[in-house]
Amino acid sequence: MNLQSTVFYTLPLLLCLACASGNGPSLAVPEAPSGWKRVDLGNGNVSFALPAGVEETETQGTEGVVRQYQGAELQINVHYGDFASTLAEFQNVSQGVTEWLEIGGKRARGTSAMIDGRAVDGVYFPDPGPGTERFSLVAVSTTPAARAQAMAVLRSVQFK
Repeated sequence: MNLQSTVFYTLPLLLCLACASGNGPSLAVPEAPSGWKRVDLGNGNVSFALPAGVEETETQGTEGVVRQYQGAELQINVHYGDFASTLAEFQNVSQGVTEWLEIGGKRARGTSAMIDGRAVDGVYFPDPGPGTERFSLVAVSTTPAARAQAMAVLRSVQFK
């Protein structure tokens, strides 16, 4: 691993951590950029924004809500329910970073890693609050521009 790859693959998460305020790291919840759409999950208790050109694809899940969204250079995997990914599989990945964050007012585990030449960034909310089940969102991107979109998707998570 060289310095350039280290910066490319860990800088997005570190930049998010730099937005920290209060007692811990926080990803501010920005308005969705023009042309993006908001997706609601879990009876309207959780939502996030997706860029134009990223569309839902068929996927199978047996527990909770499982969805996948695909664009040319960006894939978003969503799991809402008791079997949501804890992102533990990314904790021991080389060139990976895992930190606890605050997104949408809730505590989340944030992960960034480089796997098979692709950037993998995700958030997991173990206890989002009353009436809301566990929730994870993982973005896989293949270019720096798609990674910037992935980080904006992760920051856009909101709870009602």
